[in-house]
Amino acid sequence: MPSVYTISGASQNAHAFQISTLTGAEDEIDRVKRQSWYIAGGSAVIGILIGVFVGIAVKGS
Repeated sequence: MPSVYTISGASQNAHAFQISTLTGAEDEIDRVKRQSWYIAGGSAVIGILIGVFVGIAVKGS
């Protein structure tokens, strides 16, 4: 599951980078978009990890 997020996040970052190199004026917007993608991806991964740990704890008890 995390790999899906990583791939989609990476392609989004690549597109944002291409756009920012073409249009220097929108560089700041793209930087903010990229940061929000990292934050969204990070929270998704953390949520998955918490779910896995909770699942292990419940099975173990």
